Formats: sequence, structure tokens, C-alpha cells
Amino acid sequence: MISHKALSIVLLFIILLPLGLRAQTVSTTEAPEFPLWARDLRRAEIIAFGSFPFMMFLSNFTVDTYRASNHEWDNRYMPWPLKGAGAVEMSTDEHVLTLGVAIAGSLVLALADHLIFRYKRANAERRDRLLPEGEPIILRKPWPIDDKAQSPDTAAAGTP
Repeated sequence: MISHKALSIVLLFIILLPLGLRAQTVSTTEAPEFPLWARDLRRAEIIAFGSFPFMMFLSNFTVDTYRASNHEWDNRYMPWPLKGAGAVEMSTDEHVLTLGVAIAGSLVLALADHLIFRYKRANAERRDRLLPEGEPIILRKPWPIDDKAQSPDTAAAGTP
């Protein structure tokens, strides 16, 4: 069973994650299906849950390595690939520590991604604002745009 400390840590992270996200406006002329803060929250959720298994493996390996170093590198306390048949299992506190470190690591990765993505978005908006008024925005697309369109050479010559 999970201790009260671990449960309070998990609830604290769940409560504090949305507080860092605030409503933002979108500079497009068309209204998006979801607001920007909701899309950012979804991206952070996907990254946090996606990185959790990897963070769990890394934190488990780290705690096992720490345990082995505290017991003078006894083979019974070694991390998973080196663990033998008579290995000493982790205590409940060590399992809670492993889970807490994995959750914290996943949230830190999601927060770092959010900050990087927000920085890139702000730079793109800043570049768009620096364009002179009335400056055309050129979108590059392959030629011809559709299969039925004629090239300018054939259209000028009058051939289909």
C-alpha cells in the first residue's frame, strides 16, 4: 500500500501542473478547436506519461546502485542486470522513493519540454511581428499544386 507521503506528493504534482499554464491567445484568423493552454497541457501529459516507464527504470537502477554502494558492493544488492538469485528486495520506503523519483523526473521532463516549446513559439511570434505591414507570406508547395492544373507554359501556348 502506498504511504501517505507518496500519495500527497502525487496529488501535489497533479494539482500544481495546471497552475503553471495560463491562457494564451492564438494569432491565427481561424479559431482552433481547443485553446492553446489545453493543447499545451495535453502535450505535457503525453510527455509525462510517456517518459514515466523510462524514468521508473532509471530510478530503480539508481536506487539499486545506491543500495549496493551502501552495502560495500555486495552482490545481493546489485542493480537488475547484475542481480543474482539470492538478491535482497527493496523495502517499502525504497519502493516509494523509486516511484517518487520517477514521477518527479517525468514531470521535470514535461516541464522542460513545455518551456522549450513555449520559447520557440514566442520566437516565431516575434519574427512574425517584425515583418513589415503588408509583407506577403510565401508558402512553398510542390508544382503543380494539383494534378489537373496546367503549367504556365502549356496554358500560354493554348495546349491542354
